[in-house]
Amino acid sequence: MLFQQDNARPHTAGLVREWFDKKGIETLGWPSQSPDMNIIEDVWGLMKFKLKGKVFEDIEEMWKEIKKCWKSISLQQIRNLYDSLPRRMEALERARGANTKS
Repeated sequence: MLFQQDNARPHTAGLVREWFDKKGIETLGWPSQSPDMNIIEDVWGLMKFKLKGKVFEDIEEMWKEIKKCWKSISLQQIRNLYDSLPRRMEALERARGANTKS
């Protein structure tokens, strides 16, 4: 099994690396501080925006709101993100792998 991750510190901690080793999971080599072109990051951003400032009574209420938020993201929003990939990849190529505004 091959796992892709972004080399964020929580993902590369010794305990995490040990867990991957124990489970026989190989991680894909990935440059540090690389631009994240995965559209799921944009979905997480949408959810974070929608959930900002909300206070929950308990963990069940929090999960209920997270699920509601997830379901509120339309197929059109996902299509728009998907359709933006060629433009974003071109911007990444122009920036030679550095940060982009796309």
